[in-house]
Amino acid sequence: MSDAFPESEGKRILKEEVIGVLPAVALSEKGPLQCGLVFATNLIIVAFLGKYSQIAGAIRTPDYHIMKRGWARYEHKPTALILDKYKSYIIPYSDITRFGAAGTGRIFRKSRLYIHTTKHLYTFNFRTSLETLERDVSQLLQGTGANFSKEMGGLQPNSNSALSS
Repeated sequence: MSDAFPESEGKRILKEEVIGVLPAVALSEKGPLQCGLVFATNLIIVAFLGKYSQIAGAIRTPDYHIMKRGWARYEHKPTALILDKYKSYIIPYSDITRFGAAGTGRIFRKSRLYIHTTKHLYTFNFRTSLETLERDVSQLLQGTGANFSKEMGGLQPNSNSALSS
């Protein structure tokens, strides 16, 4: 009987599987904020760390690989675990028009990811090389129907993707 009524969007989002999480710093009007960029089946969640983590991150930017291992406990689990614990916002893949990435530092190997949607441009900093960021984003997008292309510097939708319009 439950199949007769479609599941609400909110309940569906809570049940989505987390594919992987990348530790990032979101650039906002309030300044840089430590966050996790959560790649799920049909959306990206930007989950902001708590107040104490923000203070610690302001003193010293955490190592990318250490933070990535810390976020790994959420992989292949429902997004509800993250949405219940962290202040966050959601970016559906269907709203994304293009990804872009750039290296921002030779010595400290920093990089930046741009997510272009129909309404906004989201910018995230990473404390890792551009090559590592491109590889990680490409791997996380494999199950979503979108590909991150180094040659084009952005998103290349597959023909069966919700992004190809």
